[in-house]
Amino acid sequence: MEAKVNSLELRIELSSQRIRTLVDAMPVGLFLITEAGLIEAANPQCLTTFGGQYGDYRGKNITEFVINHGELFTPQALQESGSESVTVTARKLDGTEFPAVVVVRPFGTPPDQLSAIFVEDVTKKHEVERMKQEFMAMVSHDLRTPLTSLMMTHELLESGNYGELNEAGVRGMRRASDSIKRLMNLVNDLLDLEKIESGQLELFLELAPVSGLVEDSLDAVAALVSKKEMQLVISFKEDLLVYTDRERIIQTMVNLLSNAIKFSEPGKQLIVKAEQRGDDVLFGIVDQGRGIPAEKIDSIFERFKQVNREDGARGTGSGLGLAICKSIVELNGGKIGVVSQVGQGSTFWFSLPANVEQYQRLTAVTNDK
Repeated sequence: MEAKVNSLELRIELSSQRIRTLVDAMPVGLFLITEAGLIEAANPQCLTTFGGQYGDYRGKNITEFVINHGELFTPQALQESGSESVTVTARKLDGTEFPAVVVVRPFGTPPDQLSAIFVEDVTKKHEVERMKQEFMAMVSHDLRTPLTSLMMTHELLESGNYGELNEAGVRGMRRASDSIKRLMNLVNDLLDLEKIESGQLELFLELAPVSGLVEDSLDAVAALVSKKEMQLVISFKEDLLVYTDRERIIQTMVNLLSNAIKFSEPGKQLIVKAEQRGDDVLFGIVDQGRGIPAEKIDSIFERFKQVNREDGARGTGSGLGLAICKSIVELNGGKIGVVSQVGQGSTFWFSLPANVEQYQRLTAVTNDK
């Protein structure tokens, strides 16, 4: 019997040693705190991240080191199942502040239950992200000026201001102009993404008639519709209103319409519809194009994702348009999605708030998450 007890004690001790070794080797800081938020223990990475010795932490409140988001460490919050990762401002022992990501998880069992606070210093990640955004902005802005100049020069050449071109010259200029336009669209997309990511995309919200949004969007793609001889069907009530940034939603609709036309065969039907759904207005753009495979549906709104890689190789898109559409719609308090089947076409839909109150409710819910 004594041998069995000794064996059990040995296994427990070995298990405890493994846990200690694992905790000590963790690449992120780990605090164990009481229900009152007092620190009971810290792993070596905490010393590396915050400085000092073990004695500098024990008995202090976690809010001395995580100086905002105190709601994470209330007794009620600590008793719950834990939090998602939250970006916070942390403070070292010497007073230096830095960005960190924190996750709270329960540790142990009652009555000795503690809470594990995982802390990761993300200063380098933030710096890399800032440098990336600055680089993207610099490249995009520096490209726009010469591209604009090239576009103007090509327009003058095509119009005959520098002399008449023969037929081959006109075709060559047209191809070059199309390439410049595609590059300019890419630059504009990159600028939009940079503004969205940095929170600098300014919205000009107003009550806008759905009729005006649809008409202006269709005017922008009228030449494409005519070229493909598509059958256009429009369905909505004239008195529908949405509370939104008019120009940004027109940008979204033009993008969705352009995709629908691009991936449809000539003569096919294109439906543009809108209807009231409670305090929202639901828009739909229905095509009879090639459709989207089921395995691509979940990723279609991600950056640089295309249904076929060949589309990017042929210059038919950058894979940024739908990601921008998603960001714009969500910033306007709406949702976006697609229903599609290969060979049967696609329905891209998005919703927008029909009034100021609904916009405020939707954006409040989004900000709380």
